Amino acid sequence: MAAHHFHTEDLPSSLALGVACGLIATAATGPDWSHPALRPLTWLAGISYGVYLVNHNIGYTVMYQLHQAGASPVTQCAVMIAVSIVLGWLLTRAVEQPVAKWITAARSPETAGGELPGRGLEELRRRE
Repeated sequence: MAAHHFHTEDLPSSLALGVACGLIATAATGPDWSHPALRPLTWLAGISYGVYLVNHNIGYTVMYQLHQAGASPVTQCAVMIAVSIVLGWLLTRAVEQPVAKWITAARSPETAGGELPGRGLEELRRRE
């Protein structure tokens, strides 16, 4: 926070950054986010890598095309966000999840010839 303030000399944004960091740290120490009101946020978190992958190139292309068509900046942003979320969800469902399932199945104890890392810790906890 001090480095941010040193580089910007903008106290309100430095304080906002400090509050945001504090809220993130507080949320990270709490229980999982299972409250029904937070389901949209957890769903978005689940597809966030797919959204990250598509939002820059495709998002800017969508915004540029809408700008050329005369759409307002608010419309451009709204459509770019919607397109990024839909394509990120598709990428997650069609690529990320199947590949993750395939990789984890390929390293199961039965096919890998041994225990997965971490299973030894579970056994030690049960013995205590």
